[in-house]
Amino acid sequence: MLSAGRGLEKRTALVLLLGSFLVLTGLSIYIDRTGILLPPQQEYGECSFSESEVVEIYSLVVHHIYSDNSFPGVKWPVVFIDPIARSMSRGQATQYGGKPVPPCLMSRLKDLPAKRILFASRGEAIDHGSRVRYGGCFITLGIITFLGDEEAIVEASHYVGNLGASGSRYRLVKGSMGQWRIESSSMLWVS
Repeated sequence: MLSAGRGLEKRTALVLLLGSFLVLTGLSIYIDRTGILLPPQQEYGECSFSESEVVEIYSLVVHHIYSDNSFPGVKWPVVFIDPIARSMSRGQATQYGGKPVPPCLMSRLKDLPAKRILFASRGEAIDHGSRVRYGGCFITLGIITFLGDEEAIVEASHYVGNLGASGSRYRLVKGSMGQWRIESSSMLWVS
């Protein structure tokens, strides 16, 4: 009986110690209703004027990928976005080069149902079992090609695990009110 009480005391002390560590270091964790431990949400400021068109286009593409999920009924709790817009070849990202995705994109994605939306490299988002961490999705955005002032093309891919990925090309046009919209999308590959 005495040893059971000491075990409880040790566990209580460990929980208090861990909680104190999290408070002192400023780290935060979140456990959702399903018991999945999620990383802390990243916060970013508003977009500058020069970033606004790029961010509007990327926001439309990410929203399309999330809503056009090829796994009916599945809503990813975490969306990881590669912080580098990659050169794409038929919807598949190249390893090297690219342009940084404006960090303020996060402010345009707050309305997604995902519990967390984070910038992360492929290595940070995908575990050693080739699945995206936390049951999430990893999105890679391509470099936008503007075809004049009112048309653009961008490729993007999403990955959830082996045999759970696709790449698409999006054609966007600017409407009469100056807002971009996806005119068409075509799947380039699926795995």
